[in-house]
Amino acid sequence: MAPKMFDAEKVLQEGGNVDSFFRAAAEYYGTTERGKHERSTQRVPLQSYDRMVVYDSFAFMRLIAPRPVLMIAGAEAETLHYSEEAVQLAREPKELFVVQGKNHFDLYDQLEESGPKLVQFFTGNLA
Repeated sequence: MAPKMFDAEKVLQEGGNVDSFFRAAAEYYGTTERGKHERSTQRVPLQSYDRMVVYDSFAFMRLIAPRPVLMIAGAEAETLHYSEEAVQLAREPKELFVVQGKNHFDLYDQLEESGPKLVQFFTGNLA
């Protein structure tokens, strides 16, 4: 049996004793109003861990050009530095759009700012 990635209920109960990234993940994946799905086991297969460790999503950023690259990240996201690095490595056209007051998981279901930005960016770069 694969180990749990995290127990959302336990993380939410722990409150301040939990890393902010895992707390935000629990708030998203642990609530049916947001990302929790009845068929999700909240588990990660063991073979996934080694793949996550060696995966390098930045290795070929330079080869994406001339296709447009838009990275959208929350200003409060612990993962913001990944988007910054990807945009730095990418060639034009490229843009980093930072949504103030949002974390990584907020951007999954709160599209008021990012949705219109997607339309604007790709309309301007793919037309």
